[in-house]
Amino acid sequence: YGPMIAEELSADQHGFADVVLSDPTNMVVIESLFRGSKLVCLQAADLHGRSWSVILKNVYAILFGVVDALQLGKNMRGHLMVGAMAELSGIVQSFGGQAHTPYSYAGLGDLMTTGTSEDSHHHTLGRKLVMGEWSDITGEGVHTLQMVEKYRLFDWRGYPLFALARDLLAAPEKLHERVESYLKELRELESCAF
Repeated sequence: YGPMIAEELSADQHGFADVVLSDPTNMVVIESLFRGSKLVCLQAADLHGRSWSVILKNVYAILFGVVDALQLGKNMRGHLMVGAMAELSGIVQSFGGQAHTPYSYAGLGDLMTTGTSEDSHHHTLGRKLVMGEWSDITGEGVHTLQMVEKYRLFDWRGYPLFALARDLLAAPEKLHERVESYLKELRELESCAF
């Protein structure tokens, strides 16, 4: 798992991956497969934590597209990154993963790449939501939101950004009001912090 955009790898640019193996001795095979390439593979642990990080990051990546389409600025991107990482860490721990796992290539590296790449499918979904193009909103992040809610995998309402993404996809016609209510809640929290 990690930031490995296929077009960049094909163009002989670097990619980075966390490799989690059931048998760590198989790392020799992975190393031989990619020797001479620009794909950097690091042996990693915490399969569950990395798996959840890679799946859930797509949900948060949609929000980066929303923020960019609404022209909320780079500071808002910074807020999303910090908030998404905190939420990912909490969710991963709720499934028995390690708190630091989301800060790996599988989490932070992949989220930064997916969330901020203009050609990312999930970034594009966020922009489409803002533009009112709701007929073709599909992808891993959308499916993840649906499965989390359907199977009650965790209480998504306890994670404000995850809840925001869920609400935007459930009622895209209320996107502007929902984003504004989220921002208002942030401002109210800030005034309580002082």
